[in-house]
Amino acid sequence: MAVSKYSFSVSTDFPNQKANIAGLIKEIQASSIVTAIDHIDLNGDDCDVWFKAELSAGDETTLGTVVVAHTGELVSTPKTDEGVQYVTILPGKSGRMLLIEGLQFDAPADADTNGDLVLSETREIQGAVVEVANAEKGDYVELQVVAPDGPPYEGAVVGQFAITVYIPPSGKIDPIVSESTASFPAGFKFRLKYHAVAGGSTREVYVAFRMRHDV
Repeated sequence: MAVSKYSFSVSTDFPNQKANIAGLIKEIQASSIVTAIDHIDLNGDDCDVWFKAELSAGDETTLGTVVVAHTGELVSTPKTDEGVQYVTILPGKSGRMLLIEGLQFDAPADADTNGDLVLSETREIQGAVVEVANAEKGDYVELQVVAPDGPPYEGAVVGQFAITVYIPPSGKIDPIVSESTASFPAGFKFRLKYHAVAGGSTREVYVAFRMRHDV
C-alpha cells in the first residue's frame, strides 16, 4: 500500500508560522483520523505529512483542522487537570557510573514497533547507538522516555531525544548523544520507536542505550 503525502506551508497554514514534528505527530495520533501517520518531513517552509494510505475526505478535513490548531511549540511534560506535572525530570548528577545496556527486537514491515527498556533503578539517559538489519529506505526511529502505564501517568511520553532519524543504507545510525542529562526513576521506559515502511522483510533492530547510574 502506497503512502500518501499532504503538503502544507509553515508560513501560511500554521497559525504561528512554525511547526514542531513531535507535537504535530502526537496531535494527529490523538485526532479522529483513522489512517496511521507514516512520518513528517519539515524543510524550510514546506511541511509534508505522510500517511500509510490515502485519507478519506473527512480525515483530510480533520488533518487541516489539526494543522490550523497546531501552535508549533515543543511537546511539554503532561500535566494533571490541576496543572501539576505528572513527573518531575531531575537534572543529572556528577559522579555516576557509565552503564550501557542493549536491546534487540524485530520490527515488521509497514508497522510501528516499540522497543522498551524498563528501568529497574533511577538512571540518566545520555544517548543511544542504533543498528538495523534489513532496513528499507524511508524507515526511521524516535528515541523517547515513557512514563509507566496506568494512573497517574497513563504511559505518557515525558521526553523526546530523537525525532524522525532515518536509517541510512549502512543500517547504522551515528551515535545519538544528548548534550545534557536528566534522571528518570525506576519503572520508566527508554523507548526506541521504529517506523517501518511497506515492503521488505522483518527488520532486526539493535539498540545500545548509554546511561549513568549510582554506584
